Amino acid sequence: MRKFGLVVGGVFLLLGGWFLFRKEPAGPYFLTPGVLLVLFGFVAPSALEIVYIAWRSLAFIMGLLRNHTFTGKDIEKPY
Repeated sequence: MRKFGLVVGGVFLLLGGWFLFRKEPAGPYFLTPGVLLVLFGFVAPSALEIVYIAWRSLAFIMGLLRNHTFTGKDIEKPY
């Protein structure tokens, strides 16, 4: 969980910093979760388990949608 918090939090921090540099209003919306993820990654990585499961579940659903959209096949039919 530590690696997840540091990597994903770091990406959010980079995006938030970039948006702040460009004076975009989305900066704080990326910086806040980035700081929280990095902080929990250092202090209490086990607390990120629920966030990790939600993140992976979202990735799985997006993968299913992408697969169905681009190939036109269901995942149950591997032909």
